[in-house]
Amino acid sequence: MSKKSMYEMHKYWGKKPGDEVKKYIYKFSKENDIILDPFSGYGVISCEAILSKRNAIAIDLNPISNFINKILLEKKIDFDKLYFNWNLIKNKFDE
Repeated sequence: MSKKSMYEMHKYWGKKPGDEVKKYIYKFSKENDIILDPFSGYGVISCEAILSKRNAIAIDLNPISNFINKILLEKKIDFDKLYFNWNLIKNKFDE
């Protein structure tokens, strides 16, 4: 599963494209800087910051957003396993 796929696990209003966000992170910060995302939503900015070797602070008023960020940022997700299992489930519905 590609890195892009982690942003496609579910729909979220206002989700930003990770590749575009990463360009701004590289342009306006350097490694070990702190990136603040006060309206984190799905967490694309904080994920890209961490993947770009920056520190991130992600907060949102929406508890669902905070939960999504917590799962994306704190848990180590095996995306290959997730993709494999997703295909198993999907294939059951396609039969």
